[in-house]
Amino acid sequence: MRKRYMPFRSGKKHFKTFVVKCVCFILGRGLQAASRVDADVRREIREWIPEGFTILFKVWPEGPRLGLESRGGMLRFRGTSLDDADLVIYFKNIDNAFMMFTAQMGVPQAFAEHRIFVKGDISVSMSLIRCLNIVETHLFPPIIYRRILRRPPSMGLKKQFCRLYIYLVGIPIGI
Repeated sequence: MRKRYMPFRSGKKHFKTFVVKCVCFILGRGLQAASRVDADVRREIREWIPEGFTILFKVWPEGPRLGLESRGGMLRFRGTSLDDADLVIYFKNIDNAFMMFTAQMGVPQAFAEHRIFVKGDISVSMSLIRCLNIVETHLFPPIIYRRILRRPPSMGLKKQFCRLYIYLVGIPIGI
């Protein structure tokens, strides 16, 4: 008599999924607030994003998502409501997203190791990466962002006020 084996199913990674969902929310709100108050992020957005342009960060196969849309020269956080977008950044799995979102790995290293890939205009994605670098300097303390960014943007007094706005108003309220 032949033994029947059950097909292998990988376990769900509930903790990593929860952390990535939380970071997607914070990053989405942070990008929205930074596009409102940070001059460098606003300049980047006005240069490359037409009105109504959509961006989606998506973890394969059915992981968390982060949607953004440009409205009025700023980015608007759309949550997980987008299914497809003009620019889609895919993470191959939840482990790769977890490593990048918890600052264990920077964006250039993730691209170099083929942990993430892009569907859409590459020049727009590079500009988005510059915006992400600026937002990471606002969200992370210096000891962390110096480790993942090759050349961190300068953090003068004006940037410190932007950081304060993002922490106190942008993330909690979403303005």
